[in-house]
Amino acid sequence: MNLKTQNIIILILILTVSYNKPVTYEIGKVKERMGVLKNPYSNTLNKQGGYWIMRDSCQIHYFVDGEGEAILVIHGGPGEPYKKPWEGLRLINKNYFYVYYDQRGCGKSTRCINKFTSDKWNVCQPELYKKLGIENGLQDIEEIRRIIGVNKITLMGHSYGGVIAALYTIEFPENVKKLILVSPAPTIRYPLGEEFDYSKTIEKELSINTRKKYQLYEKYLWDFDTIIKKTEAELSLQNQHFFYFYDEYHRAVGLSKSVSLIDNLVDKKNIGGWLPYAYAWSFPSQFDYRNNLKSIKAPTLIVWGGKDLCQESWVKQYSDYIPHSKAIKINDCGHFLFEDKPSEFSKIVVDFLND
Repeated sequence: MNLKTQNIIILILILTVSYNKPVTYEIGKVKERMGVLKNPYSNTLNKQGGYWIMRDSCQIHYFVDGEGEAILVIHGGPGEPYKKPWEGLRLINKNYFYVYYDQRGCGKSTRCINKFTSDKWNVCQPELYKKLGIENGLQDIEEIRRIIGVNKITLMGHSYGGVIAALYTIEFPENVKKLILVSPAPTIRYPLGEEFDYSKTIEKELSINTRKKYQLYEKYLWDFDTIIKKTEAELSLQNQHFFYFYDEYHRAVGLSKSVSLIDNLVDKKNIGGWLPYAYAWSFPSQFDYRNNLKSIKAPTLIVWGGKDLCQESWVKQYSDYIPHSKAIKINDCGHFLFEDKPSEFSKIVVDFLND
């Protein structure tokens, strides 16, 4: 074998290894990429709401509520956008201007991916990351900040939106005025212990028959061979089915009222299909960003409910590491505390904003 042939074989091996390696999120990459983006497009903030055309032509749907200082509200799920403003924020919308948006891959925003033509992980994962991965979610927030036209913005992230808000603030600490995490998801690190497993929390409250259905649902939820053959619409329908179990959980823990409140708030018919998988598969198999939270400069409020899926141990993953943070629990309410207890929620938030 001559030297030229050896070099070609080595190059092929390098390319093969590189191609098979998953593309995963690295802190600092988003800031680096956004630093060279000069916004070669025209977007404005319309008080009637509408769509923004982002850097890659993805359309982001948004609506607004209130007057005054802008606050960006980041929904959770992932992939569960809102149909209307939060009740807890409507009570304090005279001095604050809330911008709600559907993250790419859900709601009325561009879905980006319909169906994969391959069933190979090394083909699908990089494409999923490129079009819908967490990096896109963070870049979208930075673009929205620029569109709103403020140097510093207040972020309010709910559930998994809290993870996104925290990661953005780690990337761009100088761009965040204040940070509000509402029942933040625990996945600021992975793997997690059983006390952080919301599925187990839900499962133990279900009736025996529903529990069996839920276990079957969970079995196929992350089965790659099953998922990869589905379309965006099929996965969206599958993700909507989660609320069948979530509703029974709420009734079992004495939060029956929450079922209708969530139904009125969450745009269930437009839940993302691929988006939850894109976010989940954006990260390395093991990661821990808690120490990175120490770089957050913004005053931070963490608020959660007494009957919340979000436990105090989840909250401490943030409050123990973010320097200027305080955590407040609202009793007798669940994960959507701004709908369950709007008056109490609004008072806590406005006190923090005015401090």
